[in-house]
Amino acid sequence: MNRVKLFTPLILILLLASCGSDEKHGSTVIELEAPSASTKGFRHANNAEETLTNLRNGMLYSANRYYFNGSTSTPMAAESAATDSSVADPGFSETNTIEAGIDEADRVKYDGENLYIIANQNFAYIGIGGVGGGDVGGVIAADALATEPAVDTPWYSQNSYVRIMQTNENNQSTEISRIESSDEYEFQSMYLDDQQLTVFASEYNYNEAADDWGIAEYQSRHTLHILAFDTSVPATPTLTKDIEIEGYLLQSRRIDNKLYVVSSYNPNRPELTFPAPASKDEYKSNEEQVAALSAQHFLPMIRFDQQNAQLLSLPENCYIPADNSSNSVQGNIINITVFDLTAPEQYHSTCINGYYHDFYMSKNAIYLTSTIWQEDYNDSNTVIQQMQLNEQGVEYRATGIVPGYLGRGAKFRINESNDLVRIITSNRSDDESDWIDHQLFVLRTNDENQQLEAIGQLPNSNRSQKIGKDNEDIFAVRFFQDRAYVVTFERTDPLYVIDLSTGDDPRIAGELEIPGFSTYLHPLGENHLFGIGQEGDGRDGVKLGLFDISQLDQPIQLATKVIGDRHSRSQALYEHHAISILSTESNRYRLAFPVTVNAMDDSLDYSNWEHTGLYLFDIDLENEQLPLSSTGVIKAEQSHPERNYPYYYSNGRSVIDGDNVHYVHGPFVFSALWQSPELAIGPQ
Repeated sequence: MNRVKLFTPLILILLLASCGSDEKHGSTVIELEAPSASTKGFRHANNAEETLTNLRNGMLYSANRYYFNGSTSTPMAAESAATDSSVADPGFSETNTIEAGIDEADRVKYDGENLYIIANQNFAYIGIGGVGGGDVGGVIAADALATEPAVDTPWYSQNSYVRIMQTNENNQSTEISRIESSDEYEFQSMYLDDQQLTVFASEYNYNEAADDWGIAEYQSRHTLHILAFDTSVPATPTLTKDIEIEGYLLQSRRIDNKLYVVSSYNPNRPELTFPAPASKDEYKSNEEQVAALSAQHFLPMIRFDQQNAQLLSLPENCYIPADNSSNSVQGNIINITVFDLTAPEQYHSTCINGYYHDFYMSKNAIYLTSTIWQEDYNDSNTVIQQMQLNEQGVEYRATGIVPGYLGRGAKFRINESNDLVRIITSNRSDDESDWIDHQLFVLRTNDENQQLEAIGQLPNSNRSQKIGKDNEDIFAVRFFQDRAYVVTFERTDPLYVIDLSTGDDPRIAGELEIPGFSTYLHPLGENHLFGIGQEGDGRDGVKLGLFDISQLDQPIQLATKVIGDRHSRSQALYEHHAISILSTESNRYRLAFPVTVNAMDDSLDYSNWEHTGLYLFDIDLENEQLPLSSTGVIKAEQSHPERNYPYYYSNGRSVIDGDNVHYVHGPFVFSALWQSPELAIGPQ
């Protein structure tokens, strides 16, 4: 039995109807193991019943959790492309991704001529106050695109749509068509490849019931739609395929014409007595209702173009924990489904009966990770499941377990290179003088025992230097080739350069201490790196720093730019898709990211919002005097007497296309020449 806990008590005791002296509960008990990530790896189920037993146990566990445990939180699955100067750019920036060559879904895509933008209906009638002419000058005017007052705008999203905007050399973009969503679902993100637009949409149906105590219980039915549109003629996009998968989207990636979709399905309970059966008869009723449910209730279905549905995968083909028993509780199904975008009905889906938190994908494998917490929530372990890519889909290869948890920026803390897995974790302690420690592990796959085995780690007995000073948490990690870059922070910003060229002997090669910190790191080839973060104690302006790391033992800060005053912020601090980078020629780059700028009011000693815009920078690594220069800003929103707060903050995107730049702010487009952003045309 698993003796560690994953956000849940150690065991749940379900008292089932039987003969005994206890009138309320009976005397026979079944001990169900708490749901947890498998530390022993996976195996295929011996038969369908093994998988279904896990799922039935999960449903019974969930139905009675409040009575036995109080509130519990069941673990669910959650979410490096450096700029290589030797790789030719297509002439325009593309979605900024974690790994080069592995595309990621986003709300904005571009094909070199047309912008595709996911927006919501309520964006179209929000009155946006601003300063300027509206059409020219880069600031939304007060009456631009407004047909109803902002106060009447519901906070929730209305039907979503995709705007298809044709751009031209005069920095103008015109909406040539629009793809409207159904009333049943909302567009979330998309891919664009070879005249095909693939859009993810989410459908939610909620069912509310009240138990005998008057406590509301919400159950929801989630459906993922994958919609393929032919965009060979962008003015007339055509729906060619509607794929429905029960459950919801966790993550996705695209490599060439293969689409990898990771989805989660948690079956709804029938009308069980909830949250606490009061008698043995009610316990028996719960058990009988769950036992009567078929595989179609416990596993997700898939259907194409609203035709007959079928199981996405069969229960007998699911992976289950290698140490699975009849008392195991695994109430969740993870499916990794691989579609051929040229023939979507030719798909392969791998079923995993378990819970996972984070996801990473290389060109060779998908890694699912989970954290297992000990009783005091200080000690923890991270479990890594390696799913190897093959011609059809994915298959289980190995499992690893390392001390610690993946903290902030988890998606950047794991990496694969040259058949080695590198991962950086953290561990908390009760030591007030140093409450957190960090460690790096290098793992190699042993196919004989299906284990990811540690061959190197930091710190160790020979290399005892810590990653981070006392009480410093990790704020950014980036792996690139045989290096790792780590930023820790409490009062200053140490940048650590870790040499991974010898897998079994990693070492801290150098470090640099500077004010502030970075939350995002981006290598520019082998010798340079930029970071985006915040100045000072983390509440000051948004900071861009450029570093020379050609000498590993002596990293140098070449230049910095600080945007705004206290409480200025940027989506780029936590969302890498908000950053656009384009290599224009050898060692020269153009960089853009949105910033919401606050300015200090010296008389009152606090800051007020001033404007929101896209900031543009030129990077010239051969210019020793001015390697980093500010080109200007496309302002989309600006404070004025009638409004002192921005409408759009968390969804800014941009595209750099040669000498043109397009800033997507909410559903609107602002376009400008790179050298004259103050003359931006918009909103469009």
